[in-house]
Amino acid sequence: MKLFDANFDTILWRFYLLMIVVIVPFVFGIPFLAIFALPVFLSALLGVSFKKKSKENSHRFTFDWL
Repeated sequence: MKLFDANFDTILWRFYLLMIVVIVPFVFGIPFLAIFALPVFLSALLGVSFKKKSKENSHRFTFDWL
C-alpha cells in the first residue's frame, strides 16, 4: 500500500464507488451503512495504491554479474 500513487482513473472510479456507497443505503432506508463511505473517501483522497511491488524493483542493488 502506497499513498499518492494511484492514477487518475483509479481515483475517479473510487469516487463513483463512494457515491454508490452513500446513495444506496439511503434508498433502502438503512442510512447508518453510509459510514462505510469513509474508507472509500479516504482512499480516493489520499490516492492509495494497493498494487503489489514487483520483485525486480524491490531490491536496492542488483547483482547482474552473479
